Amino acid sequence: MLGVGGVIFLWRYQRALVRVAILRRGLATRGEISLVEQIPYYRVNRQHPWEIRYRYTVDWREFEGKLTTLVEPGEKLQSGRAVTVLYLVESPVQSVLYPLP
Repeated sequence: MLGVGGVIFLWRYQRALVRVAILRRGLATRGEISLVEQIPYYRVNRQHPWEIRYRYTVDWREFEGKLTTLVEPGEKLQSGRAVTVLYLVESPVQSVLYPLP
């Protein structure tokens, strides 16, 4: 059981390092919100989280990213709205919305 916990910790830690790298070194591009929905099948701190999906294009290739948050999306984060997306040059599939909700 301890080994499984250690593997999960390392996986989450690596994901956090990638997110920090994107925020530090990422390039900005224009994206668009494709879907905003509340996730009804689980709760975090008695709240249903929100999932925000977005699309963006890098070098004529389209990518999709998603973000899960407990903060209710405001008017700027609704389907069809333009957003700023940061991505890594070496791996454009790694991205985050900027500013983070």
